[in-house]
Amino acid sequence: MKILAIFPGLNPKFDDLAHAIQALTGLGHQVMVLAARTSELKSKEVTEILEEVDGVSYYRPFMTAREMIENGLNLSSEIVANVKSFAPDVIFASSFRGLKVGRGLALAGVKVPTLMRVEHLDPIQAIYGRRYYLGMPWLGRMLGRAKWRANLKHLQGVVTTNAADLYQSQFYAYLGDRVFYAPHCNQLPQLRADIASRDRGLMIYIGSLIRDKHCGRWNESVEHIFEKTPVERFQIIGDGPFKYVVDSLKGRFGNRIEHIVSLPRNEALERLSSAYFAYTEAQFGWGFIGDCWATGTPLLAPNSTYGLARGFDALMPMSIDRMVTDIRRLYVDDTLYQSLSVNGLRRYQNNHTSSVVAAHYDAAIRSVAASSGKQ
Repeated sequence: MKILAIFPGLNPKFDDLAHAIQALTGLGHQVMVLAARTSELKSKEVTEILEEVDGVSYYRPFMTAREMIENGLNLSSEIVANVKSFAPDVIFASSFRGLKVGRGLALAGVKVPTLMRVEHLDPIQAIYGRRYYLGMPWLGRMLGRAKWRANLKHLQGVVTTNAADLYQSQFYAYLGDRVFYAPHCNQLPQLRADIASRDRGLMIYIGSLIRDKHCGRWNESVEHIFEKTPVERFQIIGDGPFKYVVDSLKGRFGNRIEHIVSLPRNEALERLSSAYFAYTEAQFGWGFIGDCWATGTPLLAPNSTYGLARGFDALMPMSIDRMVTDIRRLYVDDTLYQSLSVNGLRRYQNNHTSSVVAAHYDAAIRSVAASSGKQ
């Protein structure tokens, strides 16, 4: 089957999700990725317009993801012709942004079944930016549900990476039987560090510096962590509009804050593998969580809503005082440290490798194709 994957920011050098897309080729599919030449938040590196990586064809007619999305409903004749030449059987779109491009292709005559991938089904996440719902969650969810309903006619299936969504179907009844589950892909290259080589003074975060990551909470927590625990340095790898929080921390703590704007995925994972533990205040976002599990790096995630098992595969303190206590325990309780590492690694192996995720994608794609008369 031919799959057109519309993932505006996908770059196989920086994105873990590319491994699952590539693994689809091993399941008998031919895949073309329609994307932009830069991934913006993960890297400013400019990639080739046409490229083949691990059996997947990448077609990047836009310079940025923003340009791609803004022109999604008004695609050039050249883009449409190239897609028609590929002749996809199914479109696999990333979020409503990718779906917009898919809608543009449908307007131009590329009418095939469409599957959309989202991190979770919470309707407020369908509204990109608090300013659009005036910072009022009830309004955001109302607008989000309206957006979902307006786009259902363009969708034959939805893949969520949040398993909890499957048990809250009463809140998403308007999606009917379109919902599938596929874990996030965190395929790990061969670079796992030995636990003994970990830098006991290093705490790490890798990810975008955006509102949803709640970086602003570092302004309070990092001071307590530095003052009351053995942590010596906080390494932050990532970029985004909330970089000013990192700049503020550097002004207060000097070289104890280490900031790297961007790294290729392999290099970022090597640094994660050698850190003593990882810390995120994010509510959403599987990437960093899965990478911590894949590298056996204990995870401190106070606000995650992704079904982590408290004290089993992550630490989830409810206050800064408890956070300080939990971090101290990591330095004196070897059993806790090892169990977090082993249990996280087991969860990665069972759920987040490229082969496991691709199998979920394959099942959803084939179901959507069959229901639309495509085989």
